[in-house]
Order: sequence, then structure tokens, then C-alpha cells
Amino acid sequence: MHATNYRIRGACAAACAASLLLLAGATGASAAPSGTNLAPQTSGGEILALENAARAQQGCPALNENGQLTQAAQVHSTDMANNNFFSHTGSDGSDIATRAARAGFSPSIPTSENISSGATSSQAVFDGWMGSAPHRAAILNCSWTQTGIAGSGTLWTQVLGT
Repeated sequence: MHATNYRIRGACAAACAASLLLLAGATGASAAPSGTNLAPQTSGGEILALENAARAQQGCPALNENGQLTQAAQVHSTDMANNNFFSHTGSDGSDIATRAARAGFSPSIPTSENISSGATSSQAVFDGWMGSAPHRAAILNCSWTQTGIAGSGTLWTQVLGT
């Protein structure tokens, strides 16, 4: 019985792969050249869902996505990617409060920021932050009510505010 299941699964995998190749050819898509750095399987929405589940376990309200904070996060992730660095200080010397203000966010209390480098999945970004005491504390700080999460390649930024 097990051998039959494996043969069926193998046949299904081959048929599915062939269908995907045919579909790619029909749409004009092509396979990426060898050595190409493909986009990571990560999204800010997936990371936010993981964080909100962790916050709920701690009795914290869910974080709401804020477009201005997302813009500040995207600007910083892109800056780090374009200028090949990894820091909470921007290439122009800016800090998180300055970047949030440039994006139009006027916090009633200071903002907080998490950054990640090298993770290729939403779970890996989340696990990295939760495995670091300062990042975990920021995520589980019940005072924060809004966030923006954005990335560029494998560089991710989260900005938290209220």
C-alpha cells in the first residue's frame, strides 16, 4: 500500500510540475537563470499575523497596519538594500523617529523599530525577532497599537507606534 501511495504521489508531482511548466510557457514566463536571487517568500501581512497571535497570547491588543509606518519601514529597508548596510541609522543619519515623521506619522510617544537581515520567510523573520529580547519586548509591548512592516530582498523593517 505504501509503495503505491509513493508512486501515485510521484506521478502527481510530475504531472503538476509539467502543468506548471506548460502554464509558464503559455504566459511567456521563463525560469530564472541559475544563481538568480529569487524574492523571499515573505510578506508584511504574514509577519503581522504571527505577531498578533503572539500578542494575543500575552493579552495585548492586535497591532493595526498603518500606511505611514509601512512607508517609513519600506524607505528604511530599501535604503539598507540599496546602500548595502544593516543598521537602525539610515544612510543619511536618520533615526526611526525622523523617518516616521517624514512619512507623515505624528506619534504621541516615541516609535520603536525592528530590523531583520537574511531571513527568507515570514516565519524566519518572526522567529528571529522573537528570539531577541529587545525585539520581542517591542513586539509584545501592549502600548503599541500600530505598525508598518516592509522589506527589500531579505532586509525587513518593522516600525511600531501608537
